[in-house]
Amino acid sequence: MNPNDKQFRKVSAGILVEDKPPQDDKRPLEWRRSFKCTTLKPRNLKTQLICGVHDTDSSLDMENVENPLSALIPKASEISSVTAVTSDKEMHDRLYVALEDKDKQQFSVERLVGNYRLTIKSGNPSESSDKLPNGIYRGDAFTNNFDPSLDETYFIEVTIPAHQLKMLIDQLERDSQATLEVSLFILGFTYEVDDAFREHYHSQDIIVLKHAPCYVAALKVSSRIGTHFVNMEGTDEIETPDLAEETTPEQRTQQELVTAVNALTTHAQSIIKALWVLIGAVITHLVFSKG
Repeated sequence: MNPNDKQFRKVSAGILVEDKPPQDDKRPLEWRRSFKCTTLKPRNLKTQLICGVHDTDSSLDMENVENPLSALIPKASEISSVTAVTSDKEMHDRLYVALEDKDKQQFSVERLVGNYRLTIKSGNPSESSDKLPNGIYRGDAFTNNFDPSLDETYFIEVTIPAHQLKMLIDQLERDSQATLEVSLFILGFTYEVDDAFREHYHSQDIIVLKHAPCYVAALKVSSRIGTHFVNMEGTDEIETPDLAEETTPEQRTQQELVTAVNALTTHAQSIIKALWVLIGAVITHLVFSKG
């Protein structure tokens, strides 16, 4: 069910219903809140390291005014991150955001189109509290605008353990052609009919609030080994990809050099064979001339 251009009202914190459902419905069908797993395939991957050295005391006391150096505070820190871009067209599911009209106590819904900015940082696990269990790595998804002409319309910022982030960065830097796939749990509302009958591989419509909790389910980095692969169409044929797309400039230069040497070797062998044939003909001619 496409929720665009519909008005919703909140029955409870975890349930939305259409404000004006069809009259033939026995009851308004519900959109129920839960964590939904969705998959991103980001591109334009970048790694970033931010090193902090100093901070300042922002209080306006007289000591800082008379002696500004006293406001400086040593604060060495390092923050590593991976940033990337994806879009609504590259997501497995379709995201919509609920915009609350407090005067009417209603929600309108708009599709989140355009580019999404993904940021993955290292973080510390949460401590047990009333709001969050122990050991959770925080994350958030939010929007600031809905203008498709702007560069990004949705922002996803998540954290993972520091050692996993290091492994991720090492793998991405080791292979410039590696691909990244990110699975996320995002808190949103889904249609109860889809929840009952949808297969897990089918895409779904997810309504999120302007700020939605979002947590990493899994990260997958894939690298191809070698310059050939087995055709998975049911045959045993070995396919060789276009070298221009699958190899680095240095590898292509080396491959072209090997090809040129092989071609020269083939030509040299042909010349040698021709010379032996000519020598044989000369020897034969001399033998028969003496006879």
